[in-house]
Amino acid sequence: MIKVTRVSEPRSAVARLRVEGRLIRKTAGELASACRALFAEHAPVVIDLAGVSFIDDHGARTVHLLTSEGATPIGASAFVAAILRTAGGDEGVGAEDRQLLSEEPRAFEDLVRRHGSSMLAFARAACSCEDDARAAVQAACAAALTEVPEAGEDGSPAPWLRALVARHVPIATRSTPPAALDRLLPRFDARGAWASPPAALPAPADVDIAAAVRRCIAALPDELRLVILLRDAANLDDVEAAGRLATTPADVKRRLHLARQALQTLLAAARAAGAREQGAGQDL
Repeated sequence: MIKVTRVSEPRSAVARLRVEGRLIRKTAGELASACRALFAEHAPVVIDLAGVSFIDDHGARTVHLLTSEGATPIGASAFVAAILRTAGGDEGVGAEDRQLLSEEPRAFEDLVRRHGSSMLAFARAACSCEDDARAAVQAACAAALTEVPEAGEDGSPAPWLRALVARHVPIATRSTPPAALDRLLPRFDARGAWASPPAALPAPADVDIAAAVRRCIAALPDELRLVILLRDAANLDDVEAAGRLATTPADVKRRLHLARQALQTLLAAARAAGAREQGAGQDL
């Protein structure tokens, strides 16, 4: 999808990289690696973008970060130049992202130490055994070495790391009997109206919402639990989630709708159980 070539120019101290193809999230790491190798030679680096046919926001941010480190982009088409202008430079890029891109010593060690436990917790929620969860985290950490970091809204790479784990968890779902699934979904009468009012979500004062959501997601059938983890927790889009689940984007949307309804039912049941326990405690 991308070709990065070092162009030799006689009697020139400048190192020129010619980039051809699509500069996107999956290929931007190759450009970053090539530039870093030239930076190590202490040579001025010029990035020739004339051959870039498409660039996304992630590719543009990579160019901006490399520019801040000393590279000079040239030759961009009107389209590529417009994307570079609207990408906002290094806006939204956290300190951890900069360390990873520049391969500062211990940057990846710090990443694993800071985010490893949350990555493993996500993997455990998606996997059926501990060995699979740990293998997924290990593969995600290896992938992080070759991809350009992507910061979340708070500048943290945590959402990007969850997405990496989601791409490496083994997907194995057990079929759910229709009757078991129906018990988790809302019911409608012959006119299409609610047979009973929608389940109320627990209020923050009633239970620990985060803990309740984690328990309820774990209780969902596999086909619903995995889709809600991939789409809502890892922020994969419908197409990428469909690829991991070996289904279609339309089916991902269907499953996600059912998963959210089932999760609402389980959360309402958790709230009711908590209220009963609280009432029993007051009676003692």
